[in-house]
Amino acid sequence: MGQPKLLLPLGESTVITRLLETLRVPEVTDIVIVMRRGDQDLFNEVQESGATIVQPDVDPPDMRDSVEHAIEAIRKSTRLDQKMAGC
Repeated sequence: MGQPKLLLPLGESTVITRLLETLRVPEVTDIVIVMRRGDQDLFNEVQESGATIVQPDVDPPDMRDSVEHAIEAIRKSTRLDQKMAGC
C-alpha cells in the first residue's frame, strides 16, 4: 500500500513532525493524537514529540469517533489534574 502520508518526508522531517512542531506554541498546552494500534512507526514518531497519544481498543471508523476519543482523553486528564490539585 505504501508509506502512510503522515510519515512522508517534508523538508528535513516528516509531515506529522512538521505539524506537531507547528502546534508547539505557548497557547497550546497539550496536543492529543488519536491513532490506530497498528501504526507503530507513526506511534514512535508522535511519541518523540511529547504529544499525548490515544489508542482506542477499537479503531475509530471515522473522524468524528476520533475526535470523540480525543475529547474524552482531555476530559479524563482534566479531572485527574483537578483531583491532584485538590479541587
